[in-house]
Amino acid sequence: RLARLVRPAPPSARPEPPLSGSPTARLGLWAAMLAASASLVFLVASVPVLLGAVAPPWDNVLTLVPSLLLAPALLALLVCVHNTAPGDKKVWSHLAVALAGVYVALVSVVYVVELAVVEPLIMRGDADRAGLLTIEPGGVLNAIDGLGYAFLGLALLSAAPVFAGRGLDRLIRWLLLANGAAVVPILLTYFVDRAFLVIAGPVWGIAIPTVSVLLAIWFRRAGQSKRRAVAP
Repeated sequence: RLARLVRPAPPSARPEPPLSGSPTARLGLWAAMLAASASLVFLVASVPVLLGAVAPPWDNVLTLVPSLLLAPALLALLVCVHNTAPGDKKVWSHLAVALAGVYVALVSVVYVVELAVVEPLIMRGDADRAGLLTIEPGGVLNAIDGLGYAFLGLALLSAAPVFAGRGLDRLIRWLLLANGAAVVPILLTYFVDRAFLVIAGPVWGIAIPTVSVLLAIWFRRAGQSKRRAVAP
């Protein structure tokens, strides 16, 4: 009878490892810092390029090299976000990683082909051999690049629900949503008219570096906090 009254306590859940000092916190911090740096370098380099002050092939070199670094940095950053997401939010962070993987694959091909194939042909005077294989408006690489950045916007939009808190989380969430909203003007810029760059450019130019800096702060705080846990 006494055994009936005394019920065994349910097994306690396995304690989750703290994020403090974990590889996730360190990688997230460094990936966010690299993404912020690469995006800022791209923005600074774009000013003289848009003004026509940089001659080929350096106009593309100055903008495509930081873009080539930015892509894997953002993918690594979203992988770290996924690893820290609560269990009920992981479907969104997983989707963000998948979409970001498509973005990296598309734009990496664009930048490598442009830098290693198209630009050397142009410099040797064989521009006709490049044909439509160019990143200029109307070129094949331009269309692939636009599609890649659309996937990036969707990836960042998918990551927004992970940051459901207040304060820093709220700022990150709104910036991720802004990046998602930029998909429309980005597609219009690449596939309709370059005039839409006046909308897409400022949104992207503000949101990407800013959210990268805020995520660096987020991971730094998380890495220093023993209360932050990595969801299994």
